[in-house]
Amino acid sequence: MTSSTPVSACTACPLHVGSSPVPSLRAPASGGLVVMLEQPSPREFATGTLDRRGLDLALEAAELDAATVAAMFWVKCRATGGRLADAPFAIEACHRHRNPELDAWQPSAVVLMGGQLVKDYFGAAASVSRVRGKP
Repeated sequence: MTSSTPVSACTACPLHVGSSPVPSLRAPASGGLVVMLEQPSPREFATGTLDRRGLDLALEAAELDAATVAAMFWVKCRATGGRLADAPFAIEACHRHRNPELDAWQPSAVVLMGGQLVKDYFGAAASVSRVRGKP
């Protein structure tokens, strides 16, 4: 498996069995914003598509242009039982898909949505309340 392997063909961890990995949606213009979500919802996992309705409503309320914002998942498949903390192998395996996307997009900022992402990015002792607003 190489970094160029499409997410739909990924077998790097056991989560791929019976799943439809959810690709990122809408690459932003270079310098746009990326909202990083933990993992697909049950419905997104079942259909293999990202549901942006809630995100688009939040962006509209914040007066941000949804066309300049991409959404992507930290882990492309859904963890068994829905607990990403129980699937550290998936977090590592998905780096091969996530990092090239971020490198290509060159976002101005990445917004981490969820406590598990914060722990994975800033370290196990981190919490959302401790790192809020930090680069």
